[in-house]
Amino acid sequence: MIEAKREMPPALYDQEIECSYITEEEMVLITTALMEKLQGGHKIFRETRRIVSCDPSTGGDECPIQAIENGKIIEEVILNTNDVIYIAHQMKAVGQKHNIEDYILDKIGIGQGTWNECNRTGMKVIGFDSRNTAINEEKFCNRRVEAWWYAYEQIRDREIPYMEDMELRRQLSAVRYGLGDKQGRLGLEEKDKTKLRLGQSPDKADCFVMGQWGLKYVVPVGKERAREAE
Repeated sequence: MIEAKREMPPALYDQEIECSYITEEEMVLITTALMEKLQGGHKIFRETRRIVSCDPSTGGDECPIQAIENGKIIEEVILNTNDVIYIAHQMKAVGQKHNIEDYILDKIGIGQGTWNECNRTGMKVIGFDSRNTAINEEKFCNRRVEAWWYAYEQIRDREIPYMEDMELRRQLSAVRYGLGDKQGRLGLEEKDKTKLRLGQSPDKADCFVMGQWGLKYVVPVGKERAREAE
């Protein structure tokens, strides 16, 4: 019970363990209060891991490219295009600027074409498909909620620095979760519901979460490149 209370978001613990009634508004995975605790400090990094994350978008949504070092965004470029070649080349430019060799992007939709272009130009890129089966498929409905849960754990355990970007924090705290299927596995609400509430797609947040997930598979700077992921 003590371990469950430490690991689970308060709303989920109250609902599943204490059998309390929880409103939909309370089912936020990464809360503002949780993020604010990061201002009290975070872990000391003994290794440096870097990655460039990108969430290609269509329909007027933003296409963020984030250079991330040990969980912190060190540069962000926002594109408004669905030109897959241009997006891939901008990703590479950001990577070269910060001496980053690892990339991750959302492979759905135009992301597939962007991923193809990245591979064509020799970039080491992870294609993230949120629809894929979770690694821990007994707990999570799909890879997207699994990645969000991982980001939640990183923030909860103060494994990453405070996010200075107010809009990023707003988007992170807008995404709700719950039991996603009859098997009792965790899922995230449909993105259209999040977009309706936010007034836009949570592209910054999704890009940030993908980056945190991707860092798990990055070899620290100065060490031999041996670890692979897909």
